[in-house]
Amino acid sequence: MKKQIRTVLGPISPESLGTTLCHEHLIVDLSGQKQDPDAALTDETLVVQEVVDLVDSGGHSLIELTAMGMGRDVQAMRRIAVATGLQVICATGYYYGRFLPDEVQQLSVEAIADRFEQELTEGIGGTGIRPGIIGEIGTSRGQILPAEEKVFRAAAIAQRRTGAPIMTHTSMGTMPLEQLDILERAGADLSKVSISHQDLNGDVDLHVAIARRGAFLSYDTVGKERYQPDEARVRMVAAMADRGWAHRLMLSCDISRPSYLARRGGIGYRYLLTHFLPRLRAAGIPEELLHTMLVENPRQLLAH
Repeated sequence: MKKQIRTVLGPISPESLGTTLCHEHLIVDLSGQKQDPDAALTDETLVVQEVVDLVDSGGHSLIELTAMGMGRDVQAMRRIAVATGLQVICATGYYYGRFLPDEVQQLSVEAIADRFEQELTEGIGGTGIRPGIIGEIGTSRGQILPAEEKVFRAAAIAQRRTGAPIMTHTSMGTMPLEQLDILERAGADLSKVSISHQDLNGDVDLHVAIARRGAFLSYDTVGKERYQPDEARVRMVAAMADRGWAHRLMLSCDISRPSYLARRGGIGYRYLLTHFLPRLRAAGIPEELLHTMLVENPRQLLAH
């Protein structure tokens, strides 16, 4: 069967994916768990305006990684896609730590895998919208809790059954190789796995070790300079390119709060294309490698 990429508006050919932000949120609500009103990104009208900016700046697609228990609203994602022309790939999964619903503690690994598989093959709720990825499944900072490991093992089982790719969350960039170990032991295809937030640990040797395992990784907090200056991210991209690993690297901004939107004083979804890419070009990163990171790598990860 010919490979496809599944969006909230249905399947597309891999060749249609185009420039892709690999790790974002359009509708997400963690305000309850964080006791923080800024953790509720739920203003659909505002998000549409920001996404139009992204599309006008050359963005074609976006991987939306809001999982179960995070205020996921795939109907809203579909409306945003219709209104803007952006190709949105939504996710099935559970997040990490205190963000895991109580049901994760109660369900077996097989039951969680069944839930992922059902959404991937039948759709989410009664919407008929099928996820194109399992994610963002995560682990805590410096440790992997038993419930988190359970989700990872379930994700590997669901991947084996469906071929769906997996996108992980690493808290401040920690535990990436340990995540790969769990997934590999559970039978996952690591070439269809991407490890997120690696720009937060800044360890290029570690990033190369991830890539050598066959997985993708992403520098996906671009523009969040309170965590890491973008100058450091530029150096990381250049180092990965110099070492020959650009073909395993993807980029994004991980917009997840109203305050990250341009109309609320933040960077907005377009920042990667309008501000960060020029800095990579100025640092001597060739256009063909930018195309690899923004188009070819997301296409290779998502197509199944």
